[in-house]
Amino acid sequence: MNRKQQIKEIVDHILKLNLTHPTRVGVSGITASGKTAFANELAEEIHNQKYMYSLLLIVIILV
Repeated sequence: MNRKQQIKEIVDHILKLNLTHPTRVGVSGITASGKTAFANELAEEIHNQKYMYSLLLIVIILV
């Protein structure tokens, strides 16, 4: 299964929940692991399926 198929499968799972309220999806990982790219791909697939979405990115840096 390639990445595009994985993204579609995840989005399909989220949308099948058929929730009546806004749904939040968290993405975590180490620095430069592809979190933003993954979130953008999720948003694109949600848009492709004609659903509304907002993308909010929060970056926490521990020093």
